[in-house]
Amino acid sequence: MSASTSLAVRPAPLGHNGGPTIDAYPGDETKLLAKLIGYFESAELASLDEREMAEKCRDYFDGRQWTPDEMRVLRARHQPASVDNYVKRKIELLAGLERRGRSDPKAYPRTPTEDNRADAATQALRYVMDDQRYDVVRSSVFDNILIEGMGGCEVVVERDKATGGYNVVCHHLTWDRLFRDPHSAHPGFTDAKFLGICIWSDREDMLDEYPGCEDILSETFDYAGGQTYGDKPTYTWSDARRRRVRVVQIWWKLREDWWTATFTHGGFLESPSKSPYLDRHGNATCPLILRSAYCDRDLQRYGVVKDMISPQDNINKRLSKLMHLLSVNQVLMEEGAAPDVDLIRAEAAKPDGVLVYNKGFEFKIIQNQVEIEGQFKLLQHAIQQMNVTGPNASMAGKDPREQSGRAIIAQQAGGQMEHEPIADALRQHTHKVAEAMWMRIKQFWTEEKWIRVTDSDKTVKFVGLNHPVTIADLLGNLDQAQPIQMQIKGLPKLDAKAVMYGLRLQPNDPRLQTVVKIENDVNDMDVDITVEEGPDNPTMQAEQFQTIMQLPIQILQQFPPAFIIKASSLRNKDELIKMLDEHQQAQARDANSKQALETGAAQAQIAKTAAQAKDIGAQTVERLHGMALDHSAGNAPPDNALMPPAPAPLDPLAVDQQYHAQTIDKSKLALAADQQAHDQAMDVAGHALAVHQAMTPPAPPAPAGP
Repeated sequence: MSASTSLAVRPAPLGHNGGPTIDAYPGDETKLLAKLIGYFESAELASLDEREMAEKCRDYFDGRQWTPDEMRVLRARHQPASVDNYVKRKIELLAGLERRGRSDPKAYPRTPTEDNRADAATQALRYVMDDQRYDVVRSSVFDNILIEGMGGCEVVVERDKATGGYNVVCHHLTWDRLFRDPHSAHPGFTDAKFLGICIWSDREDMLDEYPGCEDILSETFDYAGGQTYGDKPTYTWSDARRRRVRVVQIWWKLREDWWTATFTHGGFLESPSKSPYLDRHGNATCPLILRSAYCDRDLQRYGVVKDMISPQDNINKRLSKLMHLLSVNQVLMEEGAAPDVDLIRAEAAKPDGVLVYNKGFEFKIIQNQVEIEGQFKLLQHAIQQMNVTGPNASMAGKDPREQSGRAIIAQQAGGQMEHEPIADALRQHTHKVAEAMWMRIKQFWTEEKWIRVTDSDKTVKFVGLNHPVTIADLLGNLDQAQPIQMQIKGLPKLDAKAVMYGLRLQPNDPRLQTVVKIENDVNDMDVDITVEEGPDNPTMQAEQFQTIMQLPIQILQQFPPAFIIKASSLRNKDELIKMLDEHQQAQARDANSKQALETGAAQAQIAKTAAQAKDIGAQTVERLHGMALDHSAGNAPPDNALMPPAPAPLDPLAVDQQYHAQTIDKSKLALAADQQAHDQAMDVAGHALAVHQAMTPPAPPAPAGP
């Protein structure tokens, strides 16, 4: 890979100017250097065969599938070096499935009260992944896992020169710069005692990066021995011609903590120290996150390409031999039949060649039909063997056979099942990277930080981490149009006390800037990180959705609208379901508003009746006063003068009918609202089915019977 691969960047400066403090190695550094050099050289020696196979697998992916000796033999025969690169097509198909199956991590709260803060953790994690283009890093790691058998990345921090804080960064580590404990057997190297990176660096660059290391470099140039990595000079720690040295950064485990050092053969370039990065348990951890595809009994790592080399060689050699047989002919003739044998050979190989021979001599052209047929059958067998290795043609949508939809689905599912172990390895690697990023965020993002988040509808918003909230901020969040006391009751106890205290202060009182709490304090968050992704199977999903839509309408109407949308292959299903829920909630609010209006009208009628009763009472008092005056004057009122006018008698049957009519009207309104929501969901589902049918090619007609 490119020589631009750099060593892991530690938080700089370490232990100075406010940087994180580190623990120096307490033992003898001279003995430690010899021990670490032994670690590296043992790892190098144990991985020679593995690296040779990894280079061969990369060559096969790149189309370099004939050795130099084989090329010389073919040129001597005038035989073509044919390459039909099935390996590259299969690996690119798996790489395409990885790109199509990308997903974002999500943080889940560990307690019921941490829901909002878990969402902030999710946004922070996605911000780091987007900022570092982790999707590209992950694809590069997966490429190394498939071809060479091992890949990885590092999750470290770098000092932000503008703000003085730390940025979480993720670097891809090319496979030929990595070394590991040769006794490790776990696919994720969790049982490794040491891991590391090896690069080559020019002397001038080393002097700039590590001032005062002249003696160390001189001793390294004086030493010869050891193996080397990749495209660099062979069997040496230094390159005297280009004045380059090999630099090793190693991470090794000592009891519960990981330690690190950077050295060359002449000495330490960075003193050994405890790793500045912490895990969930507070122990120093290694920032290198590596993954392998497979591991054999000799603890040699290898990828998917290794099993494809033999059938690929078979295809290339059968194809080359077949093309050679088709382009040449054998000539049987008696001596003296032709004056120039080489001319006869050249003309016999031409499709329009002219053969001139002496009459009376035996002369005939022998066609290699039997051998051609044999080579063609062997070629077909080799192609069949390659097709059943790794991703099949149906997964790529290139199977030329006429098959039913279920047969295609079965083949796709079978191919994906074979691919699932590799996909699961990548998922586990992604989960470890997300966990490491979150731990770097918790450890190094100690100051207030605002991150920009873009929703699925392209709406931009900002999320504050470690954001100090003052009394003035809490007062500013109150809605002046709503009762203050009601809003205070809905606040947490601490916030409510701060608001009540702030309401008694003057607008310019400095006590309003008192910090009440730290919002979204990442160091205090405790969340679980998950990465949800799996093999994409749109054909199976579409068939299931079509089966659901073909159910009788009476059964289909019993399903909630969200079920129909969830079963479809529409994009952004969660957004559609959210819109549907909001629409139903709006309808419920409208129904409640209508009911409130009806209740208000009834209350107004009651108030009107009460007012009328009050008026009648006033009129009665006035009549009593008049009657008293008339009585004093000797005028007696009639017996019914004190009684108000009798209201019209009520019909009990009419009242009961009116009540039932109002109840039926309300039920009809609710039923109409539910039917309208269901009809809208059915329209969305019908549109999804129409889009799927338009994008799906028609099934081939069934073969006619005998």
